[in-house]
Amino acid sequence: MKKILEIDPEKGVFLSGRQLKASFYDEPMSDGSICLVEATSRPTWAYQTFLAPNELRGVRAVDLPQGFQIIISHPTARSRGLDYLHFQNCSNGLNLVFSVRFTFDDWEERINLIHFVEDIRSLVELRMPGCQAAWVDRDEYGVDICCKIKLEPKDDIYEIFAISDRKMSELHREVISGEGRPFQSLLEVAAVSKESELKWWVRHVIVPVIGGTTVAAVISWFLRVN
Repeated sequence: MKKILEIDPEKGVFLSGRQLKASFYDEPMSDGSICLVEATSRPTWAYQTFLAPNELRGVRAVDLPQGFQIIISHPTARSRGLDYLHFQNCSNGLNLVFSVRFTFDDWEERINLIHFVEDIRSLVELRMPGCQAAWVDRDEYGVDICCKIKLEPKDDIYEIFAISDRKMSELHREVISGEGRPFQSLLEVAAVSKESELKWWVRHVIVPVIGGTTVAAVISWFLRVN
């Protein structure tokens, strides 16, 4: 049976008979990569190969040879802001890595973007099927949530992407609605910790030092309302 994905250093990389632009390296890169396909799902980006994720349906992880990588920028997806997909079989194993991008200029939700990103990252780490790691990259323009999914040799790489895409979209809606916030974000925990520290100093240091019935009554009121 003919493979959907065929990779030959002499002839190139072919997907369902269509040749993809690929870079082959004479020596492995630092991550063990020897072949890289860079593509996009944006048809107007003529300088890159056009590739929609569903074209990879039927490609098994075992079909990705050692040292092979394929990156799809701006893939067609459910998840708002999905920036890139990265299928790889390199020195760190068979993996799917994807990134979801949120920019400060385009953020219109009531929840603070930094709080949202921390909440959704935590949920991704806990509930994303096959998740090995989830992390946040931040720059002056916005924030990226990145996730690495372990691929088993028998996995259809498109189906694993579709599952991950659907779950990311669900978690996004949960956090925005407030249903996906069963815990405090790290920033909120820090704020509560700072507030508790202030109350401790007021109650156990300032009141005993200042003394006085009136002052103590005012400070006690402050502790109750805050």
